[in-house]
Amino acid sequence: MATFLRDLRFAARQLKLAPGYTAAAVVTLALAIGASTAIFSAVYAVLLKPMPIREPQQLLIGWGTSAALNMKVIELSYLDIEDIGTATAHVGRVAAVGSSAWTDVLEGDGGGEPVKVASIGVSGAFFEVLGAAPRLGRTIAPEDDRTTSARVVVLSHGFWTSQFGSDPNIVGRSIRLDDVPHEVVGVMPPAFDYPRGTQAWKAIAPILGAVPVVEGRA
Repeated sequence: MATFLRDLRFAARQLKLAPGYTAAAVVTLALAIGASTAIFSAVYAVLLKPMPIREPQQLLIGWGTSAALNMKVIELSYLDIEDIGTATAHVGRVAAVGSSAWTDVLEGDGGGEPVKVASIGVSGAFFEVLGAAPRLGRTIAPEDDRTTSARVVVLSHGFWTSQFGSDPNIVGRSIRLDDVPHEVVGVMPPAFDYPRGTQAWKAIAPILGAVPVVEGRA
């Protein structure tokens, strides 16, 4: 112990004589700690606290890259994901999930206060690829993920409990998210939390179908 303290004091004196190196060392340490935290988080999520999904060791998460923008990680477009799914059908199924949550507003029933909802857009194969089964009702299906499909939503267990009082009759009910009616088709079990903190999952294609297309000028 005495040797360790002596070495620590010596290192501190040397760092004082080289402030530039000190800054670099601190940054390196911060990056190392950050990397270790990220690795532990992944291990905890996959191994120590597994979610109710099928064969998590078989899942891969993919991103795009852009040499033009000098970015190693960018979002893939929905069309890109469809193309990848077609090209890799012999390997396995491909699903899309938003990289960040949208903040929707749930209109309060009976004049109640509006509530912010962390929602995620997913493709019709998302829950099937994960092998995640709902606690109530069903999950989003491929037929829900078309530009002309009616809007549906799957609720997290926590949101269902806190906002709807664990109403067993929630499936089939219509709720308004950002002033758009959505039919609640299912509720996930308590342990399903992907992406972390998601309160509602919505199909992507109907949302894209509602976005006006702006034609370019010749």
